[in-house]
Amino acid sequence: MFSKALFKQSCKANGVMWTIITFAVCFMLACVMLISGNGNIGETKNAIEDTIIQKEIDAAIEERAINYYSLSDSALTTFDKEYIAAFDKAEYLKTVAALMAGGKSESEAKTAAASKYYGVAALKVNFAAEQKAVDLGYGDDKEKTREIVGVSMFALNPELIEEGSKTLYNAYLGKTEDILDAYDVTSLVVYAMQDKGEEYITSIERRDYVSTRAEKAGAPKSFAENDLHIDLQKLKKGDYMLQCFAAFVNLGDKTPGADPLVTALEEIDVFKRIMEKYPEEIAPVYRPSDIRKNAAEGKISGMLTIEEGGCCKGSLGVLRRLYELGVRMMTLTWNHENELASPNVVPGGGGDIWPCAPNTETGLKEKGFEFLAEMERLHLIADVSHLSDKGFWDIVEHSTRPFAASHSNCRALAPHCRNLTDEMIRALADKGGLVGLNYCSGFLDHQPEEKLCRSTTALMAKHAAHFKQVGGISIIGLGSDFDGIGGKLEMDDCSKLPLLAEALRREGFTEDEVEDIFYRNARRFFEENL
Repeated sequence: MFSKALFKQSCKANGVMWTIITFAVCFMLACVMLISGNGNIGETKNAIEDTIIQKEIDAAIEERAINYYSLSDSALTTFDKEYIAAFDKAEYLKTVAALMAGGKSESEAKTAAASKYYGVAALKVNFAAEQKAVDLGYGDDKEKTREIVGVSMFALNPELIEEGSKTLYNAYLGKTEDILDAYDVTSLVVYAMQDKGEEYITSIERRDYVSTRAEKAGAPKSFAENDLHIDLQKLKKGDYMLQCFAAFVNLGDKTPGADPLVTALEEIDVFKRIMEKYPEEIAPVYRPSDIRKNAAEGKISGMLTIEEGGCCKGSLGVLRRLYELGVRMMTLTWNHENELASPNVVPGGGGDIWPCAPNTETGLKEKGFEFLAEMERLHLIADVSHLSDKGFWDIVEHSTRPFAASHSNCRALAPHCRNLTDEMIRALADKGGLVGLNYCSGFLDHQPEEKLCRSTTALMAKHAAHFKQVGGISIIGLGSDFDGIGGKLEMDDCSKLPLLAEALRREGFTEDEVEDIFYRNARRFFEENL
């Protein structure tokens, strides 16, 4: 009979003996394994070495691939800049017309007419790549310089460096799609053929600059980093807590087949894809708690809005579906009459009348009042920017919840009809609303001509001071209208917010008040009203 207690006692009394026995048994088993394994030890050793070597090779390939994609992305950025700088629209159109008159197809004519701009831009890419090689310390290394130039030119035209395709293949091998996603090189997709390093890269998809550049002033933009007012890097540099992303719709779009609802849905899709692509850095806001949650996790908050309620086509069902997609604020109008209400800026539909007379006659329509009620039920914030003066007062009279003027300034300082009168400011404050400073020069300055208007942080600070005097500090936020305005801006992207902070201090705002304007007021407003 086995006694557990006696066994424990025996082990304790004869510890050394049991240790020797255990060691001896293990040694014999090891010998048996060695004998039975015969010559396979060498194979095992070789397999381990092969694995280590393969990992080192893979790491080297990945590092090289990252470097190559970085060079490609830089080349494409340089090409964009230089092509736009060289492009002459009038000359291009003239050349296209002449070539078509000579019998060439429209596609052939456009390609040929744009070729000289392509050549200029490509040459600049070549020069930039040579300088990059120097900057990296390869000025005297001709082979390395050729490699860097070759990679850069390959991004524009793979046919230019056929001899270097095998070298490039080794860099892209097995890493293409992951690296592509990581570095957001949306214009370059490489397909590898084999995993042995013996085949060339044989296919590449790229932006066709030559045939389309003339018709499109821009190119696919990366949200991570671009030449617009806002990108992820600029938002982080500006220490943003929350950014509203407006799905903008122009009801005056004459493009064949243009549909305002489709446009809105496509822009919402862009927002969704951005949120999905950078989940560690930016996250959507659907409920009040999301703002603080995102901040606690070190993420910027992105809130989806719509600029033009006419995209709903008067349908409350569409409105509800847009809310389900994440829309949390919406202007009833932009610069066009729609089923819901009238705007202040009507002639031309693009804000081209300056400073413009306010519309005090027509406001919310019957469908507009229905929308206001449903928006308030959903907690979808009504935005009165762009709305007519009459429409503003309709909102004041019939709203039961706070509303916002997302990008409007003070009419007392700048007479544009898009700005708010003192009476409007007081009414918005009484309703618990929020107003966002607009950085557009025509909404900031009071000059005899629009072209003389300036966009400076000093003027922004003066509008903030007027808002404070009339409606109190708690109504003021930052509206910007970035990437919706042009002209010369002192604060020309969202990373430059410290300039505004300093201007506010010079205007007499305390540090607490600056913090209120920069984030506290907006956070409170959205947390209380979403």
